[in-house]
Amino acid sequence: MYCAKCCNDLTLPILALLFPTTYLDKNGLDFYRAHGLDTLMAKNEDVKFEYLGKVFTISILGLILPEVYLDEAGQTFYREQELADLLKKNGHVRVLHKCQHLAADNLCDIYELRPQLCRSYDCSTRDECTSHPLEFRR
Repeated sequence: MYCAKCCNDLTLPILALLFPTTYLDKNGLDFYRAHGLDTLMAKNEDVKFEYLGKVFTISILGLILPEVYLDEAGQTFYREQELADLLKKNGHVRVLHKCQHLAADNLCDIYELRPQLCRSYDCSTRDECTSHPLEFRR
């Protein structure tokens, strides 16, 4: 079994998640699309992310414009969790979203065509991956 932890989440500045064409280069956009985050944005689906040790699930547009897209309880939660500060500071979040090309056996369905960012990613920089032997499918 392969680790594939990097295919199940990604860390990026919150504004890169919300406005990828402004904040990401071509490689970043390829990775963003491979994870299917463009689909989340287009459909205004919920995004699950970790920030400062807490896990949040919120609609994309609710994160950007809470007073328009969140109900009263959602707006209260938004204020209590100080999510506006996350946007102001462009804080880094860990998006908990599986790459759409990751198969059940943890192998990449588009291995030969995977984005450059995936090709050059050094998984030894992730603490939880260093205990796994590195195995790659060719």
